[in-house]
Amino acid sequence: MPDEKDSQGLPSPISRQPDDIAGDLVRLMPRDLVFVMRFLGESQFRLQSHFQDFIRAELAAGGVTAVTHPMIHLFIENHAILL
Repeated sequence: MPDEKDSQGLPSPISRQPDDIAGDLVRLMPRDLVFVMRFLGESQFRLQSHFQDFIRAELAAGGVTAVTHPMIHLFIENHAILL
């Protein structure tokens, strides 16, 4: 029985037939499928506050504070939202 991977360990080529697309997606799921969690309400606020405090503390440990960098709060807020 042929292996799904070629000699270099790469998956076999993706099908060009419309009927085979679903099969290709199922075959690739273990590698490519990602689930995302979205926090809302109080949970979102608590998580964002945690990351803001963490970033602020790490920057302060490196000498970066609101006194030395007056607009650092924008950086902290932006990056906490991304995390």
